[in-house]
Amino acid sequence: MQKISAIVIAAGLSRRMGEDKNKLLLHFGQSNLVGEVLKNILSADFEELIVVLGHESELVKTFVPLHEKIKCVHNPNFKIGMTSSIQCGVEAAKPENATMICLSDMPFIQKEDYNFLIKNFQNKVFFDKKCIVQPFFGEKKGNPIVFSAHYRAEILSHQEPEGCRSIVQVNKDFVHLIEMPTDVVLKDIDDWETYEKTKRACKI
Repeated sequence: MQKISAIVIAAGLSRRMGEDKNKLLLHFGQSNLVGEVLKNILSADFEELIVVLGHESELVKTFVPLHEKIKCVHNPNFKIGMTSSIQCGVEAAKPENATMICLSDMPFIQKEDYNFLIKNFQNKVFFDKKCIVQPFFGEKKGNPIVFSAHYRAEILSHQEPEGCRSIVQVNKDFVHLIEMPTDVVLKDIDDWETYEKTKRACKI
């Protein structure tokens, strides 16, 4: 069975949130956005969590739980794009593991959702060592995406600055789309308007 490392990207500049606002530190649930996301991921069946820090790394790190499964790494190149943070996390993860690329602004994804994707990946990778698992709801594809260990070198040498979308596209014959029971894999908090709407709707 191929175990999974969760790569949690918590390094960005939050440009769409507005000046002087680090969205990861905004109040959410019983903590803040990054705290809520990490709580949910930590409760799921990952072998390890690699938290990639960058912007305001020391401050964000104070909200990362102390746990034997969690390793924090700093990406000194976080300003050049998300790919550098993904690569930093993948490099720090166990090389034999698959990697699930988790975004730190998706607090609605719960333990059950992560475990649903983990179980589906492990079922698929048994027959397809090149498997990539991507969730969808309705007609929309979402996040997080799971890459089997086969893609480690390809991710580490990837040149596009803003993520691994083209790796998924080039390897579309190995992509397994997993239908989710709810739309949580489509819901992120990327700007102030979305955050305000979420606060009113969820009474956070």
